[in-house]
Amino acid sequence: MAWTGHAWRVGQATDPDITTGAASTATVGSIAPTTGAQGNTITLTVTGTGFVAGSVIYREYEPVATTFVNATTLTCTSFWTTPGNQAAGTMAIGVKNQASEKLSNTVNFTAT
Repeated sequence: MAWTGHAWRVGQATDPDITTGAASTATVGSIAPTTGAQGNTITLTVTGTGFVAGSVIYREYEPVATTFVNATTLTCTSFWTTPGNQAAGTMAIGVKNQASEKLSNTVNFTAT
């Protein structure tokens, strides 16, 4: 799949902004919650290792406003609020510590 600026398209290459550059220094271990419904405001907590001030959570390979808690915890609020901004299904959640890094490993969030 490839990010087109508005949606991923099956069968296309991934976005070079997340697949090129230095290896990621962040690792995602888990997320909470793991599911959410369109129209609901939630706070997503990402736990892992190697997070730094300035780390950014990515939802489906798109950056979201992120709060650095500590080296093992990041959060973002209003993660899934606009009906129709993503189709129901599985979304990849990852982290980048610097714009020049590749995206970390990802963990799935299920949107309903």
